[in-house]
Amino acid sequence: MERLVDKIMVIVLCLPLMASSFHAYASPVALLCAVGLTLATEFPLARPVRFALVGAFGATCAAFGPFFAFLPLAAYLLTSERTWAVRSLWLVAWAAGAVVRLAGDTATATFSVLVGLTCAVAALLAVRTFRLEQTLLAFHHTRDGMRESVLDLLKQNESLAQAETRPTSGDASGEDAKHAGNAGAADAETCLRFADLTERENSIVALVAEGLDNREIAARLYLSEGTVRNAVSAVLQKKGLKNRTQIAIMFYRDAPPPAA
Repeated sequence: MERLVDKIMVIVLCLPLMASSFHAYASPVALLCAVGLTLATEFPLARPVRFALVGAFGATCAAFGPFFAFLPLAAYLLTSERTWAVRSLWLVAWAAGAVVRLAGDTATATFSVLVGLTCAVAALLAVRTFRLEQTLLAFHHTRDGMRESVLDLLKQNESLAQAETRPTSGDASGEDAKHAGNAGAADAETCLRFADLTERENSIVALVAEGLDNREIAARLYLSEGTVRNAVSAVLQKKGLKNRTQIAIMFYRDAPPPAA
């Protein structure tokens, strides 16, 4: 949502530039293309597809006069990428567009400078949003780590409470002792099968086996949806599985039998 608001703000900043170089047919088309690119980049597109769309729009802005006013939108989208080589491409597009338009016309030179300044503002806005997202992501990781520590402490307290209430008399029947030994062996085998999973991943596996999706699991465990998604991917990789159904099968197959 934050990025959508930013892109709308950039388009609003581009409107005065569009008005100063208005073309009866091309300018409305450029505005529609800018709005369409804004909406398209809100979907989880593959990176090559997203980069191709933004790159084509930036090249069009550099080549055609009415589109040049919307180059700041391309600057914002390119600066939002993770690699500096891609982030700086808007400078190349602006320089190319400015050279095409500089023919000794002072008004055109001024317009190119204004477009460049607006591109810089859009790039700074993208950097600010990127840093804000990284700060929020770090906060989520810290919160999830604290949540996981609390879950571990609660489980330890529960284990201690069960140990304290466990009968200590030595007059248990041979059948009970045998049953306890079998249950202990099953639990030990299960612990070995799940030894490579963290406490959080084990909790998430159990909820995946119940048929909950990532959003429901996040709400149940008070985690972010991204953390749940990453944990599910980690489980799939550790266990060599392909999908959530196989996680559920693994869970019910490896779960210890209920005590009689």
